[in-house]
Amino acid sequence: MTDHHAPATRDDTAVLASRLKLKHLSLFNHVCAQRNLHRAASAASMTQPAATKLIQEMEDMFGVPLFERGRHGMALNHYGQALQRHVAVLLGDVATMRTEMQLMSQGTVGQVRLGVLPSVSSDLLAAAIAATRAAYPGMRFILTEAPASDLVEQLRRSELDLTFGRVLDLDLARELHIVDVYDESFVIAARADHRLARRRHLTLNQLNGEPWILPATGTPIRNRVDSLFTGNAALRPAVAVECNSFERMYQLIARTSMLGVLPRGMGLLGKAQGHLSVLRYELGAEFAPIKLILRKQVATPPGIVRFAQEVQAAARELKLV
Repeated sequence: MTDHHAPATRDDTAVLASRLKLKHLSLFNHVCAQRNLHRAASAASMTQPAATKLIQEMEDMFGVPLFERGRHGMALNHYGQALQRHVAVLLGDVATMRTEMQLMSQGTVGQVRLGVLPSVSSDLLAAAIAATRAAYPGMRFILTEAPASDLVEQLRRSELDLTFGRVLDLDLARELHIVDVYDESFVIAARADHRLARRRHLTLNQLNGEPWILPATGTPIRNRVDSLFTGNAALRPAVAVECNSFERMYQLIARTSMLGVLPRGMGLLGKAQGHLSVLRYELGAEFAPIKLILRKQVATPPGIVRFAQEVQAAARELKLV
């Protein structure tokens, strides 16, 4: 194996690009899934000796072992785990390339694989899709609704082209391309049958006596909640759980006695569905705005650029900004 402590040069990268083939990546993916070379070889439609040779070639190319080998199979080591993330993106891009070529051969302009949060404005989404399809009549949209953290992971694996989301993690903001869309106000929520649900005149001191679930210390929402209480001469809430996923917070609020903060749209939806009650205080906007999130260092097709522009235009038209 090569010296894996030496930094890669441009020549090293060129050699790797000439040697590394899709069959290496595909087999590596199968071994990750099967944790057994015999089963992985079968899944990749090749013999086990051929599979062994390809894995050895990969380890030689990168100059490091990728698996821990034992009686119970093959497990990724820390090098393999790092490589797995890149392989998932590369194979996702290959699948996207194939799909785009097929769609073009059928007369379709292309497709947009879009992640959608449950609380995103339906009016905004409908307007942006309609306007984009007016400019690109053959454009096809594939919508995936899931929690924000799941959508971002799918984006990282190149399973989505872009996604709506909220950015509470500063590292995430540096890693991905972020487009501002609109702000949404926040509410204090409790489960539907919470003992405070029917109270009309709640004080901050009544609220801070309850257990709370809140985003982590230092996030804009947490700072806003803390300042709401301290600015009105009340003690800060007793935080029982810290969580940076609004979807997870929703589920915990609905199932426990904890209070928490949620986007207004999510809180009202939970109230309409009988899961939540919305208490008297609103926290205002401009703390965790809705954003469009795309991968950096990836050429963005014109149709997706147009959709992002139409989303921002629709937000202005609907007076969300």
